Amino acid sequence: MSADSERRAIRYVLRELLRTGETWSRNASRAAKRAKQTAEARFSPLGLMELDQQFRWGSDKGDFGTCAIYVAPPSDQKNAPTALWCRWDFRGKRCSCWYYLGTWLNSAQFIAYRFEMPEKGDNHNYYHSQPCRAMGRRKDVVTGALPVPVGNPTWPLAAASALELLLCIVASIHGMDGLRDMDRSAKRNPKMRQNKALLDALRGMFALQS
Repeated sequence: MSADSERRAIRYVLRELLRTGETWSRNASRAAKRAKQTAEARFSPLGLMELDQQFRWGSDKGDFGTCAIYVAPPSDQKNAPTALWCRWDFRGKRCSCWYYLGTWLNSAQFIAYRFEMPEKGDNHNYYHSQPCRAMGRRKDVVTGALPVPVGNPTWPLAAASALELLLCIVASIHGMDGLRDMDRSAKRNPKMRQNKALLDALRGMFALQS
């Protein structure tokens, strides 16, 4: 896939995650809204316009800074605000993105995972996920972060690109139902429907089913 096509596909997926997250926020319970206030005190909600400004017209290298996309949480944690933070580097021949997925279990407890590109060297030279206590720089530990190990365990992921890594996050939050929802959105949206990188990546994820 071309880097430009993949970059657009990543933005389309992020936009869909943001849209479904906004729907969740409008219907959130009181407990969820209290927890979200705690989350937003650390990471301001990123809107569609801001996302486009950063990903479509912004720098080829950057991150969400003090903002994050609030996504619909897992079905078994409906009251737990869940945020996605991203940094990217599109200067090479391939797109590189690192994603951080954080969940506020309540207003006082936070847990997160980072989804990363292959690292130099042999040990973690594969697409993988690890627990973390921060969204971005390791030293910026989020208040209430549970004392989890941040080096191991490390889980290999069925990804071969930054786009597929992002779809692994969709599956990790919502399972195959989430991927099917994403596929339906892609087929309804003319621009998404024309993006071969996205359609091919979705087909590859569906092929994981046994």
